[in-house]
This record gives sequence, structure tokens and C-alpha cells, in this order.
Amino acid sequence: MFMFRSRRTALARRVWKARVGGHEGAAAEVRALLKRLKEGELEALVAAVESRGADLSGCVVLPRDPPLDPLLLCCQAWRWPDLKLPCELKRLPACRSTKDPLYVCCNPYHWSRLCKPGKTSLVKCQCACQLACATRAVKAVLQLLCTCFITRDM
Repeated sequence: MFMFRSRRTALARRVWKARVGGHEGAAAEVRALLKRLKEGELEALVAAVESRGADLSGCVVLPRDPPLDPLLLCCQAWRWPDLKLPCELKRLPACRSTKDPLYVCCNPYHWSRLCKPGKTSLVKCQCACQLACATRAVKAVLQLLCTCFITRDM
């Protein structure tokens, strides 16, 4: 029975099983999105999702749809189920797709989530914000020290 299943169907099942919990409401939209992917793009998405971004996989490019953003769907399904808006995302330098107004890369591991300074639920964001604050403080101290040394020498 399983010997007649296509490779595409097997890839779609693998990527479907790798979803992050908490995104059950848009299951029909995610399935429709998977049907629109070509086999090569589906392979790239499977490689990215199963390795959780450790494997540098290719871009998964889809046309932007005004009612449902494919980037938002992919990031909600496979990375951040609590993501609300695509403006909370920033493209990583590893993504080789251009900033085309008609197409968008839907590989969820080609994007990073922007963190808000007051948000406590994301530990990585807290650490990144604390590091940025510490870096600014160190720069301010170094700038102050350099100013003090320059004024003393004169």
C-alpha cells in the first residue's frame, strides 16, 4: 500500500508532523500552502524544519497573497505559534532571496523575530536586550574615559 505513495506526499507528511503546537486554527491554510510548493521547495522546507535551522537550506519562495501571508503562516506553523504580524520578523543575511514585492521567502529559519524590551516570555530576547544595553553602557564608559584622557593631556 505504501509503495505507491509519491515522494511529494511523503515530504508533505514529514513537514506536517514537524509543526509547532498551538497553531491548530489555520490547518487548512497551511495544507493549502503545502500543496502550492514544488517538490524542491518542499524538500528545502523539510530540511530546514527537521534540522531546526542547523542545516543551511535554500529559500522557499512563494507569491504574497493579500488575505493570508505565506511567511506568517510558515513562521507560525513551524517556529513561533504566537507570532501575530509579519512586521515582527527580520530577514537574516543567510537568505538569498531578494526583497521582491511579489514574492517572499517562507523558510521560517531565514527569518529572526524582533524582540520587545519589556517582554519576559522570550529568554533569548531578554539576553539579547541585556547584551545590547551592556554594550551601550560599555561604549558610554569607554567614550567617557577617552574624553577624560584627551582633556588631561591638553
